[in-house]
Amino acid sequence: MLLSPARALAAAAQPETGAIMAGGKGPVLTVFIDPNCIYCHMLYQQLEPLVANGALRARYVLVAVIKNSSLDKSAAILSAKDPAAALQQDQKAFNTQTEEGGVKPDASPSKAVLARINANNALLSKAGGDGTPLLLFCSKDGSVQQIGGMPRDVNALLAEMTSGPAPA
Repeated sequence: MLLSPARALAAAAQPETGAIMAGGKGPVLTVFIDPNCIYCHMLYQQLEPLVANGALRARYVLVAVIKNSSLDKSAAILSAKDPAAALQQDQKAFNTQTEEGGVKPDASPSKAVLARINANNALLSKAGGDGTPLLLFCSKDGSVQQIGGMPRDVNALLAEMTSGPAPA
């Protein structure tokens, strides 16, 4: 059974996901992201300046659905001393030719981290996501919206978002 966007957003906001929050103010955009996803990379590049200038907060939920190396790369990011810095490293060193994230895979991830990523994969699926990125956000009309794939216009998306508090 698929989750409604509101339930998917509430689940994605739980600490168990290990989500990485970037930014300190602005509306929250929840993004299911695979470290090897070229579209996630392009979205990250578009969101980064909005996060840096306080227009947006991004909650990144790590999944592993694109390539075999995605699981070990997601594990490396979530196991890092500073997961936000590890995600940034993955994106800054992203190889667009091979569509590979730049973080070094974790060759022996812990069972707990693997379980977290597998649970995030299941949440992505239950939310109706058949790929990445998957975006969830609260709109100005009070509803929770979901977008599968790369949004056409990030600034238009931002204009549609409410600036209310981040769920949990």
